Amino acid sequence: MKMKQTMLWAAIVSLGLAACSKDDSAGQPGDTAPKSVTITLSNVTPEARGTGSAITDNTPVKLNNYYVFFSDGINLHKAKQANGTDDAVQFISNASGNLTQTFHFLPAEVNEVIVIGNVTEADYSSITTRADLDKVLALDDEQDHEDLTLYGTDNSLTLSTSAATDDPNHNLYTAEVNLLPRIARIEVEQFGCTFGDPATYSQFTLNKMALNCYYTQLNGLSNTVQGNLNHASVTDATVWPFLNGLTSGWHNDDLNITLTAQNGKTVTNTDQYLIYHFFPSSTQQPELVLRLTGTKGGVNEPLYLKTERFLESGSPVASFQPGHIYKVNFTFDEESDLSNPQKCVKVTVTVAQWKVHSVTPDFGN
Repeated sequence: MKMKQTMLWAAIVSLGLAACSKDDSAGQPGDTAPKSVTITLSNVTPEARGTGSAITDNTPVKLNNYYVFFSDGINLHKAKQANGTDDAVQFISNASGNLTQTFHFLPAEVNEVIVIGNVTEADYSSITTRADLDKVLALDDEQDHEDLTLYGTDNSLTLSTSAATDDPNHNLYTAEVNLLPRIARIEVEQFGCTFGDPATYSQFTLNKMALNCYYTQLNGLSNTVQGNLNHASVTDATVWPFLNGLTSGWHNDDLNITLTAQNGKTVTNTDQYLIYHFFPSSTQQPELVLRLTGTKGGVNEPLYLKTERFLESGSPVASFQPGHIYKVNFTFDEESDLSNPQKCVKVTVTVAQWKVHSVTPDFGN
């Protein structure tokens, strides 16, 4: 009799616990429940052309399209629409006005959102692992400011206090992804010379500039430089053959700038505006090499200068960063810089953050 009563009581307690468990979890999915994620792209404004851009010539990098990926750290996972059946569209072909998206039925183990902009859908549609996203970028392909590859990640998904309006049974997480190019940008805005008093040279003719010390490739997602390091040795003996061998390409420019001596004064020129994109490296800073001739007593002497370091607010730039613009004032001193055996000059820069702007494609009439 006591045994039957004990068994009956155990059954009642068991049913009660089950009922409590069901009630407590209603509308509050556990950690193993599928996730809904709303992403918002930051550092982005939906304009065809931006105002107040950090880029001097007011032609900001454009966001034409973007691909959204969800990872658990190893594998990639596809999202569903709110109905739980249809696949979500993760390649957003028209970025303008589509900077916030919500995705559903993602596995609970998803802990990172990855966004890659200005890509071809076919290049990524069959990828299944996070490691496969780390495609090699070629520097030659990253020179068009309107078609730069953009990257952004967020691995700290934030649980929202409200459920998804179209999927109230799933936890809603939010992610803010900061999109940036993988290149840094040097803008040479001004050339100048501080002449001695009296001036040694009557004028300088600046005729060529080149970027030196840069890597040709980069693993995009990991942001790791690789490939060849284009690092020419620049000395009195090698500089002219090096510059004469650069006949075409984004990495060098022919100049036509004359700086005429004024004793004890700095003479500047802004007739030419140069732009160089490069992959920043933690171990190798870029170098600008300038070829010029100096006129002394009616005779033109072959000369050159190369940047020793870049100074921001008087302090050396410790490391260049992707998505930043370094605006260069290339002013040298006739007496100290040209007499330096290494022909090294410290140039000043102002640094700005690149802003990303989306654009509406025009398909014509």
